[in-house]
Amino acid sequence: MSFKETWTLAHSAQCKLQLAVSRPDRNWRFVVGHAVHLDSLMLRIVQMEEEIVQSDQSTEVKFKGADNVQMCGGLPHHSPKGGRSRTRSPPPPERLDSSSEEEEGEADEDEEEGLSLTRFPSGSARPPQPPPLDPSDDSSSSDEEEELLATLVEPDPALLKSITKEKGNEGLANVYNSIKNCRCHKSHAPSINNIWELPQEANSEKEGNVRTAVVEIQV
Repeated sequence: MSFKETWTLAHSAQCKLQLAVSRPDRNWRFVVGHAVHLDSLMLRIVQMEEEIVQSDQSTEVKFKGADNVQMCGGLPHHSPKGGRSRTRSPPPPERLDSSSEEEEGEADEDEEEGLSLTRFPSGSARPPQPPPLDPSDDSSSSDEEEELLATLVEPDPALLKSITKEKGNEGLANVYNSIKNCRCHKSHAPSINNIWELPQEANSEKEGNVRTAVVEIQV
């Protein structure tokens, strides 16, 4: 799952949590489920940000040589900071016998054979990462939708005709207008002219569980 998809899921979980908390007849099972889902998404976002930072740091590793060191005769020689350096005549070469030269040559070969390149892991060992979240793994939302559909009943036409003659519910209208253009929805919800709340005993088989309303959509 990409970073953008994780952010989208986190935003949707936050919206659902706010709606579940703001309901007067809130269901704490749904509130806790949305809160846990939001926490897991935020934790995954933090882990993905750390992985991105560590990946950027590993690509910026460079080796820089010392600018003030020069190699002279195979030995490091520091150049003076100012003025001219005096030229000294090299000392007369010492005469070495053939046996000493052969021993030094064999020692150099042994040292070269002992040298090797070793690759070290960049960064310290990290704890095992949790499995990626599945975008379709939203059990709390699916349970909530199934429970709502199971409790809804079709209202009486005579009741609909009578309540639509009354004044609409401004509180429900404000809630609808505040979330209808939220980016967590796949498409924008239609604009409405008015909204009427159905009586509790007429819109649900389980009293106190849901609130159902009838809306007049702008054409």
